[in-house]
Amino acid sequence: MARQVSDSTIERMRELMLDGKQRTCHQASAELGLSDTSANHAMRYLHKRDRVFIARYERCPKDCNWVRVFQIGCQTDAKKPVNTGTRRQRAYLRREREYLHESRASGSKVFRHPWDVWLFGECQASQATNWVGRVIRQSMSAPDDELEAIV
Repeated sequence: MARQVSDSTIERMRELMLDGKQRTCHQASAELGLSDTSANHAMRYLHKRDRVFIARYERCPKDCNWVRVFQIGCQTDAKKPVNTGTRRQRAYLRREREYLHESRASGSKVFRHPWDVWLFGECQASQATNWVGRVIRQSMSAPDDELEAIV
């Protein structure tokens, strides 16, 4: 890992963390008078060399992303929580896959997306059709008698 901060900055960061308090990179940069980037690089350097560990994660008030909270020591890092939006998206995709699998397994030739069914109702076709979603499958080959008539 290419180090982009000086040894003195890393040493200052280590001395700051020796008090045992938990800090984010932003809090450490404010206390040391460094830029957020320099503090982040110094903290990552210490983390890579097992001087600090990720004690927990907390939400950033600005953009609601997860921010690492570091503490001095050599323990295992806390697991990063999964965003609730990601959970909702995964649950939706799982339900979609189950619905598609069930509709294909039933052998029905007519398939309609759940939203189409909700908007327009069930398909009222009395027999199997060439409909697939909103697209009609059409054969691109012409009968031989039509081709002879053209020539």
